[in-house]
Amino acid sequence: MTAIFFFIPFIQSLTLIYESDFSEEQTKENWTFNSRIKSEHVNINSRSALKMTYSSKFYAAASYTISNLHQYVGYDLIFTVDIKADDVSIPTDSWNGVKFMFVYTENGTTQYPSSTPFKYGTFDWAQTQFFVPITNQSSETGTLNFGLQDSTGTVYFSNLKI
Repeated sequence: MTAIFFFIPFIQSLTLIYESDFSEEQTKENWTFNSRIKSEHVNINSRSALKMTYSSKFYAAASYTISNLHQYVGYDLIFTVDIKADDVSIPTDSWNGVKFMFVYTENGTTQYPSSTPFKYGTFDWAQTQFFVPITNQSSETGTLNFGLQDSTGTVYFSNLKI
């Protein structure tokens, strides 16, 4: 007699805690925009997006702040967004270029989890995501940054979900 085993993965339920299509209405509360970067809300490929054009090498054109992280202690926050880029220059350092990054502290040390499909060049819409475990040692606030670092060009963000 042959035994057959089935592997059933543990599936944790997901709860949507924030979503944005980057429309003007949805980027008012808890959002900041760098006035030195040209940011505009556009409709492209049948989707609402935030378009950022860099002619100089600044950082973080837009930021969204979560000011009550401790309510998520014991959970993993999953950050997901669609990104598209046009003619983004090659940054000096490999960790720069297109940025979709969450900045917070854990045990007093600043953390920079991030994910991007590509760091430079021209690419069509690609979804990217990363997760952050929230512990008792996590800071009370964290900031999700969007834009380019040490690069020029145009980058688009759409369909943000946390």
